[in-house]
Amino acid sequence: MSTRLFAPKIAHGFSSEARVFASLLRHTSSDVETCIAYHERTSSEDGDALAFEQAAGRTVHRLDTGWRSNSGRRQGFKSKLVFSLRFYLALRKMERLAKDSGAQVVYSSQQKWDCTAATYVAKKLGIPQIIHLHYNIGPWLGQLPRKRLMSCEKVITVSDFISGEALSAGIDPQNVVAIRNTIEQPFAVQTGDRNAVRAELKLPLDATVAGMVARIETTKGQMDALRAFEAVAAATPESYLVFAGSGELEESLRQAIMASPAAERIRFLGFRRDVPRLLSGLDLFIHPSRLEPFGLSVLEAQAAGLPVVAYASGGIPEIVIHDETGLLSRHGDVDGLAADLQRLLTNPAQRSAMGEAARIRVSDHFQPQAASGRFEEIVESVAHHRALVTAGSF
Repeated sequence: MSTRLFAPKIAHGFSSEARVFASLLRHTSSDVETCIAYHERTSSEDGDALAFEQAAGRTVHRLDTGWRSNSGRRQGFKSKLVFSLRFYLALRKMERLAKDSGAQVVYSSQQKWDCTAATYVAKKLGIPQIIHLHYNIGPWLGQLPRKRLMSCEKVITVSDFISGEALSAGIDPQNVVAIRNTIEQPFAVQTGDRNAVRAELKLPLDATVAGMVARIETTKGQMDALRAFEAVAAATPESYLVFAGSGELEESLRQAIMASPAAERIRFLGFRRDVPRLLSGLDLFIHPSRLEPFGLSVLEAQAAGLPVVAYASGGIPEIVIHDETGLLSRHGDVDGLAADLQRLLTNPAQRSAMGEAARIRVSDHFQPQAASGRFEEIVESVAHHRALVTAGSF
């Protein structure tokens, strides 16, 4: 018998949360039927909903929820009023969609507006709720998601590290389960892309290139990566550093790169949609994030056959094996990070061996089929348990 799942996807377009959810759905059986309400502005041409449909192999219901990229920031009274009205009307539409679909379980990420919509629907229809926790727990989640994490039926975490965070926050251990993020194989690295990418970025074809792809914010560690590269640049004159991403500290990073003594050997690309292609132009990946919940970009880099230089922090050690698929230094140790970076920049044989070991590890341990099977089990068990409770069996 099928289990019917309702899921709202509102904030940040085809985000990492959306990509993970799409991968889970792509490999679930037809026993999980989905009704997905995907935010899309009527004037939007970015194709986020279409990208999700293609990745998930499922169709979605498009609707404008009123969410905009500045919805969580200070706004004028009129803007707040317009957003509140649109969002309320969208909530009513989502309630009807979920009811008409016969939804038995509601699923969302911890994103504020996604979780708010999911909580509204779950309470209105009296059905259980699953929250997929991709972040560390703290005030940045917002009051409602933090409160709902304590009372929903199941919390799926992206790593053992985040499971530990959830337990430390007081979430019932019986309600917490980890499903590590996965990646579709083969990860698209195309023959010939390496030279094309390097030509595009004005990088010498024989250079040794380290790269970082991530949101640009304090915890991701772009500044630490920059300082580590500056420390080894003189000793590795053939090396270059590439940054890709966008975020709240984007301008600060740009200014720091411009002022860097190694500025001529650093490229800042901004936001990119062609990450697999971009990775093909790199020789190694650097990602000195602090308390990283999981590190999807690190997994993608390893799938592309790149060794990783990072901190042994958060969920990273669950992906990168020190001295086997990369090098891990102590959390916040920029000198150690620089030493590891120089070691791989100057040792092509070790880079190659670690990169191949990384690719094999991803293939062996991060298969989406296994994660999807576990996800399907969780959805079905939550629905089954609620059915038994409703029938008075407990």
